[in-house]
Amino acid sequence: MAKLRPRARIVRTIGDQLISGPEAALIELVKNAYDADSPSVSIRITPPGSLQEGRKPGEIRVADTGHGMSANDITAKWFEPATTDKLERGTSPSGRRRRASI
Repeated sequence: MAKLRPRARIVRTIGDQLISGPEAALIELVKNAYDADSPSVSIRITPPGSLQEGRKPGEIRVADTGHGMSANDITAKWFEPATTDKLERGTSPSGRRRRASI
């Protein structure tokens, strides 16, 4: 089982780069898709259902065909918030794009 291992720079990341709301979170997902060399991003927004539908919750789906993450990426980067990986590697995995999310 993997455990979160935050880095010391997380204090700055939380203070400076905190995702402020749902709109900012959606923008981050699109930037992450770009950083993963995805040629496109699909965003589907389904509003909440009506009273007749039993008040189904709304839904936002974001899909891309980027590189994805290896098991090592998940444990070494995703489970370690505020790593310097994106700073050190300023391009996408293919090397063709300059990173949008730093």
